[in-house]
Amino acid sequence: MKFFAFVFGSGAFVFSTLAGSNGSRQVEFILYGIATTALTVLVGSVEARRARTVHGRIEALALETSRGLNELVTAVAPGTTFTANIAGLLAASEDPRAERGRLDQAVAAAAARIHHSCRGVYYSWDPATDTFTCRGRSLDSASPVERIGPGDFGIGALRKVVATGRVFRRTATKSYFRGNVPGTPADDAVVIVRVQAGSVPLGVLAVDAKTDSWGGIFQDPDRQEFSDQHVRQLLMLADLLAGGLAG
Repeated sequence: MKFFAFVFGSGAFVFSTLAGSNGSRQVEFILYGIATTALTVLVGSVEARRARTVHGRIEALALETSRGLNELVTAVAPGTTFTANIAGLLAASEDPRAERGRLDQAVAAAAARIHHSCRGVYYSWDPATDTFTCRGRSLDSASPVERIGPGDFGIGALRKVVATGRVFRRTATKSYFRGNVPGTPADDAVVIVRVQAGSVPLGVLAVDAKTDSWGGIFQDPDRQEFSDQHVRQLLMLADLLAGGLAG
C-alpha cells in the first residue's frame, strides 16, 4: 500500500508539472493529475483504515487475553487456598478430607474457565477395581456420569491416560463424561490429563464442550477447539490438585 501511495503521489506531482509547462496537452495532464491525486488519497485512506483495523484487532486480543488470565487466576485462587489449608491440617495432624473435597470441586470449576462454555470434571481412580469416580465438577454445567469402570464407554482412553500420562485431546467426538447415549451427535471437544503425585496416579482431570457453542462466538476455526495453551493450563491445574491430594 505504501508503494502504491508513493507511485500515485509521484505521478500527481509529475502531471501537475507537465500541466504547467505543456499548453497543447494541459487539460489532459490536469485530468491525469487529478486522477492520480485522488488515487493517492484513496490509497492513503485504505492504508489508514487497515492500520486502524489491525490496531483494533490487537487491542481486542490483548483485552481478551487479559480477561482470560484474570478469570483463570480468580478461578485458581480457591484451589491454592484449599491446598494451603490441607498442608496446615496435616501439619497439625488433623483430618484433611473435607478440604480435599473442596479442592476437587474448586479445581474442576477452575478447569471449566480455560475456554468458553466448557465443563470441568475430576475423576479419582481406584486401581483395585479399575474404576473412575467423579469427585468434582463445575456446578454451572450438566452433571457428568458418576462412574466409568470396566466395560463402560471411555474406559480404554482413561486407562491409557493414567498409565502413560499422555494427554488425550479430540474434537468432533462423543465425550466419555456424557455417556454413550444412542443417537447423540459426535460434536464434543475433549481434553483429559492425568493427575499424579510423584509416581502414583490419582485420577484424571478433564474438560469437555459442545463445539457448536463456540461456532457462534468465534470466527477463527482455531478458537473452536482446545489449543495447546488450554492443555498447558489444564496440566497446571492437575499439578495443583495432585499437590493437595497427596499431602
